[in-house]
Amino acid sequence: MPTHQIFLDFLSVINFLGVVQGLFLAVIFLFAKQSNKLANRILALMLFCFSADILEIWLCYTGYIYYVPWLINTTESFAFMYGPLILLYTLALTKPGFAFQKKHLLYFIPAVAYLIHRIPFYLQSNAFKLYDVSVAYQRNLVPRVKAAPIWWFPHVLSISGELLDILVFIWSVIFNLISLRMVYLYTRKHHTNLFATDNIQLNWLVRTSIYLTSIFVVFAAFSFTDTHDLGDIYIATAISVIFYAITFQVVIHSQVLSAGHQVQEPKKKYEKSTLQAEQAEKSLKKLLAYMETEKPYLNSELGQGELAEALSLSTHHLSQLINEQLKLNFFDFINRYRVEEIKRKLHDPKLAHLKIEEIAFETGFNSKSAFNTAFKKFTQTTPSQFRKEANISQ
Repeated sequence: MPTHQIFLDFLSVINFLGVVQGLFLAVIFLFAKQSNKLANRILALMLFCFSADILEIWLCYTGYIYYVPWLINTTESFAFMYGPLILLYTLALTKPGFAFQKKHLLYFIPAVAYLIHRIPFYLQSNAFKLYDVSVAYQRNLVPRVKAAPIWWFPHVLSISGELLDILVFIWSVIFNLISLRMVYLYTRKHHTNLFATDNIQLNWLVRTSIYLTSIFVVFAAFSFTDTHDLGDIYIATAISVIFYAITFQVVIHSQVLSAGHQVQEPKKKYEKSTLQAEQAEKSLKKLLAYMETEKPYLNSELGQGELAEALSLSTHHLSQLINEQLKLNFFDFINRYRVEEIKRKLHDPKLAHLKIEEIAFETGFNSKSAFNTAFKKFTQTTPSQFRKEANISQ
């Protein structure tokens, strides 16, 4: 009688195809040459981790893990990475000029800590590891006799499966709720419908947020109700189905791979605008005067809706003024004022003791990369070179 059995059914087929689909999507987003490369790489990493998770579950569920026992529990630490990756992905799509910084590595401390915690288990014999899988998945992988550990194994310090599920759930929900709130605030800030079908990039972000939230719901449903790891196959199936949904969305909306540096505001249609030429001229003068006297651009959180409200204009009319009269989009319009303010400060000898980054943050920019990009766009030189030339001319 064989010491293990291979178990194949409909769920195993769905999940195997899910692994292939997930890895395919990861490669697509990783090597996408257009668009927001940082966001695509974060999504590619997330898809790869999910695929690796599904693969291990599939191996344990079918019994093929018998041939590669060294893979047992190697993806457990990934569970602590999904929440932070979702938040970073949302930031990369909604924050202009967002860049990954060293402080963001702190989000992954729990994943690293758990990986280190599991090292004693990884050093055990194959028989020791296979017994755990045999019990958890109710598979006849090995004779049901528990093998003794061959390396020191700290049972006292070992985290139970129930406690691990609770920690992962809390950690992931915190980041997921923050991400969902960011998406909601973004749509409110720009007076955009959360489910706007004419804005492909925003629609992509909202749908992705819903997909990932549904994974946590399925995770909670099975992790806290199933006494064996057998419930993992249903979690893996849910992720596989989401992979199919993402693939479908990529196919019908190829623009998701060319989303620019952030989620784009919806295209404005001015054919039916009620803004008359005379009113537009007066409103434009009012806008420019307000920008010079009140300097609202110094507020790093300034949005189109807030500026429109201050001028007693509709968001639609404000957008029309900036687009048609000034031939700029909203962000370039605001950043142009910020750059001019920074140029003035860089010429001021009294401010020579301030770092360029300090001046940029005081003037409304919320990231160094966004500042450098905007400054070079409007001056065709770098901030440091501009300051150097300004000092020479004084």
